[in-house]
Amino acid sequence: MRNAKGLSSLKLTPKRRQGTGRPPTPKVDKVSGAPIYTGYVQGKKASTPEEMLARILDKYNKEYAFRYKIPAVVGVYGLRGEKEVDFVISDGVIKPVQIGDMTFVHQSPKQKEEDAESDSCK
Repeated sequence: MRNAKGLSSLKLTPKRRQGTGRPPTPKVDKVSGAPIYTGYVQGKKASTPEEMLARILDKYNKEYAFRYKIPAVVGVYGLRGEKEVDFVISDGVIKPVQIGDMTFVHQSPKQKEEDAESDSCK
């Protein structure tokens, strides 16, 4: 555009900026639920921590026996009479494993007494 004196003028207008909205919500690739526990290991009643250990042993192909009864042998492991341990794991060496679970309570007073005795031998 020219004005009367022969000079041209240029009118610049700034570009309008888009308004900033909220950022897009990230999409979740996969939603996985919590694992479902049955309460049983090898057909015997088990607590959740016991079942968790059994699943880990299965995952790594370890041989084990659940709720294994150790026969009464006088003077062995400081135990008197027959005792039941949560797991006996065989990995070249046989290892008895007792789960320290405070949420699972045995029903009978006799079983509670035996558990207290087993815990004192640790």
